[in-house]
Amino acid sequence: MCAKARPFAHPCATFLKDELYHVQLTPESKAGILLEASPAAKTHQPHPSVWITPHPKARIVCIAPGHDAAAHGDPNFQRLVRNAVQWAGSAR
Repeated sequence: MCAKARPFAHPCATFLKDELYHVQLTPESKAGILLEASPAAKTHQPHPSVWITPHPKARIVCIAPGHDAAAHGDPNFQRLVRNAVQWAGSAR
């Protein structure tokens, strides 16, 4: 997964293998995708893995990976979660 220039995602975070969830973000959501998984073999489209959703009174972060102890023990994943919490909890 590699990040675009966004608030808290490391420029090029590499994660262990994790299951992928099909996430289809609509243009109306105005979500900002921060990290994507490799393109799916079936659709040839990348899987959004970490994104932010705009809200007038809050900072919302969505993180799809992290379903087992291996992910939770990964230093890159830990850094992502830590940075996301710090960003979401900071003043707008």
